[in-house]
Amino acid sequence: MLSGLAVLLSLPAGYAAYCQAGKTVNGDSNLGFVHLQGVQGMSITDDTNCPGEVGMIDLTTQKAAIQPGGTYSLNFQATTCGSGWARLAYAFIDFNGDGVYGQNELLGQQNVDNRQTPVDVTFPIVPPCAGEGSVVGTTRMRVFIVESGFNPNPCLTFSYGGVKEFSIEIISSPGALCGGSDMDVGGGMSGGSKFLITFFVLVFVYFAGSAIYVLKIRPDHRDKIWFAPLTKEFWVKFMGYVKVGCTLSKNKTMQLVDRARGKKDNSSYTDVI
Repeated sequence: MLSGLAVLLSLPAGYAAYCQAGKTVNGDSNLGFVHLQGVQGMSITDDTNCPGEVGMIDLTTQKAAIQPGGTYSLNFQATTCGSGWARLAYAFIDFNGDGVYGQNELLGQQNVDNRQTPVDVTFPIVPPCAGEGSVVGTTRMRVFIVESGFNPNPCLTFSYGGVKEFSIEIISSPGALCGGSDMDVGGGMSGGSKFLITFFVLVFVYFAGSAIYVLKIRPDHRDKIWFAPLTKEFWVKFMGYVKVGCTLSKNKTMQLVDRARGKKDNSSYTDVI
C-alpha cells in the first residue's frame, strides 16, 4: 500500500492514470488516418494503418492545442486490414483532465458499414469553457474503431478494430463561444490577413518592377495595357476626380509621372476640375 502511494506521489504533475483499452486480434477492422488541426502550430496528423497493432496505440507524443469555446474537427478513417465488417466509430477527449473519459466527454459516434475502402468520419469539437468542464493544461484524446455493435465505452477491450491515444493541450486563451476570439486554426495569421499581405506585396512588386522596366529598360512599352497604371492617361482617367487642394491634383500627378521619366517641361499641363 505504501509503495503504491509512493509511486503516485512521484508521478509528474498533470499525469492521469487512464484505463486500458484496445483490440486483441491483429486483422480485419482497423483505425487508420487521424487528423486534428489545432492552433499555435500544434496539430495531430497520424497516417499509420495496416498492419494494425493489438492493444492501444500510444501516440501521446503528438499534441494538438485547442481553445475553450473554439470550434474544431476531428477527422479519421475506419479501415480494414482484411475483410469488411460493420463497425462503430467514436472518440473522447478528457476535457476536465481527471484521467477519466466521461460520457459527457464523448465527441461523437457513427455506425460505419462493411465496405473495404476507407470510410471518413468527422466529429465536431467544441471544448467547454473554463469552469464549465475544461481545465487548462495537457490532457488526452482517445479514438476508436470497434467491429460489431457496442456502446461507446472508453475502456473497451474487443477483438477487431483499433484505438489510438493522443495528447491535447487546452490553452488559457478562450475562443469566441467563451467570450474571447478564435485563433486561426493552424496557429498562423487569419486567411484574410494572409490575403491582404500577399495582395499588397504583389501590388508593390508589380509597380516597382514595372516602373523599372518602363522607365529604365523599355520606355517604348509604357503604353502596353499591362503597364497602364504607369501612364499619364491612366491617372487622368481614374484619378481625374482628385481636385486641387486634395492629395494630388491631375496636374501634379502628371508632373510627377513626367519627372520620373526624365521630362523637365510640365508647362503644357493644367488642371481640369
